[in-house]
Amino acid sequence: MNQSHESLVLAQSTSGTGSKSVEIIFIALCIFELIGLALTFSKAGKPWWGAFIPIYNIVLLLRVAQRPLWWIILLMIPLVNVVVFFVVSVDIARAFGKGSGFGWGLACLGFIFYPILGFGQSPFIATADGDTAGGPNRTALFQRMDPITKKHFDQLGVSIVENYQHRAINVGFARGSGISNDDLPALIPLGLSELYLSRTKISDESIAHFQKMPQLRVLDVSHTNLSRQGINQLNHSLPNTNIIG
Repeated sequence: MNQSHESLVLAQSTSGTGSKSVEIIFIALCIFELIGLALTFSKAGKPWWGAFIPIYNIVLLLRVAQRPLWWIILLMIPLVNVVVFFVVSVDIARAFGKGSGFGWGLACLGFIFYPILGFGQSPFIATADGDTAGGPNRTALFQRMDPITKKHFDQLGVSIVENYQHRAINVGFARGSGISNDDLPALIPLGLSELYLSRTKISDESIAHFQKMPQLRVLDVSHTNLSRQGINQLNHSLPNTNIIG
């Protein structure tokens, strides 16, 4: 009888210790996610401390995602809130130039993906009012590009103005598209402030074209054929541009 009682006490003690360990891990992950969220808000021009205030952090999430504040009501409706949460997460990912997969990661594994977003180098593309960050609007881009060129870029899998929900993000090239050095001159007259060319076919021959785009705020040439010397040359030629490479 005493032996059974001791075994029961030991089992309860072990169970309590395991439960506390799970709680500590859970709290640590929550804190890590909030830190990533705070850094994400800061990159988007929002108050970082808002991440730690309930309700207000949801308001900031909707603003970064460029969704109306009345969506808070949708987030209170069972089942509907799950769908809305995923939509908002994808919107936030796209606001930083990420794909839908990354948005799903924000929704399902926020403690991993928000720190990646917050600590990473991905710039905030869309402004709070849904317009371009100081660049031309989508109508102007259409007017300044001839139909043949637009069709050509479309065949390459490139989205210049017809991006997610027709938002006025300056330019968003599909990574791994067939765009090459020869395609860049068509982009010079557009006055783009952000240009994403990751995993495309550009090389050091593109430098002369980029030098004619001094207005660029962000230029992503990562995973391309640009040499380190070429990237250094771009940094020297475009001192006001954030070169990602």
